[in-house]
Amino acid sequence: MTISTARRRLGLAITASSFAIAEFILSLAGYRISPLDLLPQPAHDDVRAVYLSGTRFTRFDPDLLWRLDDALDARIDKEGFCGTPPGPHREPEAKLLVFLGDSSSCGPPAAHWTVQLQTLLDLNAGEGPRHQVVDAGVWGYSSFQGVRRFEQILSYRPEFVFFAFGVGDAQEARLSDGAYAARLRSLNWLSLSRVAAVAGRSFGLLQIPAAVATNAVRRVSHEDYRRHVREFVAHARRAHVIPVLVVPDDADEAVAPYAAILREIVAVDGVLGLDPARRGLQPGMQEASDRAVRTAASAIELLRTLGVVATDRVFEAVVEPGRLEDHRAELGRGFWGRETWKDGQTGRWTGETASVSLERGANEGGLALEATFLHPENQTRLRIEVNGVTLGVLESPNGRVHRTLNVRSLLGRHLAVQLIAERPFVPGKGDARKLGVFLHRLALVPNPEEADLLLAGSPSVAPELGSGWWPPEQWGDGQQGRWTQETATLRIARRPSDSRLILDLSGGHPEGHASVRVDINGVPVKRLEVHNTAATYSIDLHGVSGSSLDVRLVAERPFVPNLVKRESRDERRLGIFVRAVRLAAG
Repeated sequence: MTISTARRRLGLAITASSFAIAEFILSLAGYRISPLDLLPQPAHDDVRAVYLSGTRFTRFDPDLLWRLDDALDARIDKEGFCGTPPGPHREPEAKLLVFLGDSSSCGPPAAHWTVQLQTLLDLNAGEGPRHQVVDAGVWGYSSFQGVRRFEQILSYRPEFVFFAFGVGDAQEARLSDGAYAARLRSLNWLSLSRVAAVAGRSFGLLQIPAAVATNAVRRVSHEDYRRHVREFVAHARRAHVIPVLVVPDDADEAVAPYAAILREIVAVDGVLGLDPARRGLQPGMQEASDRAVRTAASAIELLRTLGVVATDRVFEAVVEPGRLEDHRAELGRGFWGRETWKDGQTGRWTGETASVSLERGANEGGLALEATFLHPENQTRLRIEVNGVTLGVLESPNGRVHRTLNVRSLLGRHLAVQLIAERPFVPGKGDARKLGVFLHRLALVPNPEEADLLLAGSPSVAPELGSGWWPPEQWGDGQQGRWTQETATLRIARRPSDSRLILDLSGGHPEGHASVRVDINGVPVKRLEVHNTAATYSIDLHGVSGSSLDVRLVAERPFVPNLVKRESRDERRLGIFVRAVRLAAG
């Protein structure tokens, strides 16, 4: 072996060793290979640069340009699904609904409709099989990527695939997605080595020619968009998958032509479509998530017509804010985070104004509110508005408040509730929140009247109380309640099992006992002799019909205290002292 040959071999060995060492060092440093990283100056005016460079929880993908990276976000699984993945096993009767789209997925839950759709599916499922929504959307995708992504998810055997593209397609770029992907594929050889990638960057191997850079185009042209959509529909039908086209918001002039193309395909080709922008915002839907809620509600309406779900409800009839996630559509603006107090109470503080959306399941006529009033001045005023109508103002000292308001006169399924604290406060001591009331529960109930009515705890104006009542009071022996006048009326809600009317009474009469006639629904049913000691009286309701009862108490021997005792200054005409009225079974 000559000296020159030995030197040449030594040089090659040193070069190879250096290459291997450099490759190892770059691997340890976590160097991520992306063809776009090789550009001397990444294209700041091209949104694809953000995703390809891996700064938005993404990584380079040779077929899709980029995909979601499970290593950077716990919400993403290894297959690139955001949220709950389809899983290798599922119930034989379970239906899989896959969302395939762009930035409307995998963001804050209130902003994208797939989370809302899963909630509505659970709400409307009835006795049928379970439905699972799988979010296969990826930030920044166009229909060019969507068609390719669809081919990857077919192995999961979805029943429905919602195709939601148009916003990414309308973005301007220096190369279309098709040309961009072709250029990147031609340089995939650089991905074989990190050292080669660094060398490629040094020599500008990926630099797009200046002549191309001056010509702005849409990422996907209108013609290519129409072709991609029809390709998706045809492929889905061949695979026995039901395609659903989701029309993007056409408020943006650049997106409007893409929305028009989808509407045309839906009309001409007989494809199922969702068009949230044309659905309209119904009363009770909150502004913060109106697009997401409208889209999910449109999907539920469609699925009901196809027999997939039994109903098409949008909101629950009962809301317990302390048990709901922040993204729930029922919770609008004006709520602080969930809290559990030391005594186990759960709920949320409202701000000065808080919004809640509810939906009737039948013909509920009452709105039941349960909250804790807690104010540094020991007095809270809460105004309640429903669909823009003020139903009443609750005013109470600190403590638990449970009231039911009448919403019978308000028409429609959806009720938009506004809770307005007229005297909000800031706790201080590090807590800078402006607080109203601590809400535990808000629910639509069959009747606005209570089935259990404590007279001492009722506010001055209560929906159950009619005419003939004096204000609440407490006696020296601890008894609490209200005096009736000569005649007093009330209405109380009746449950199907209720068969007895229970009256907790005290006579308080100067003659030692009082006589009271009890009329129910205009018919006399009982005459009671009520002694001055506290006692409970039960009246059989068999033969009395109705889901609510109109009760009338007629005192046969009313009296005026200051005519009986000269030292008394009480000039009221009194009938009977009522502590509580309730209904019971058995």
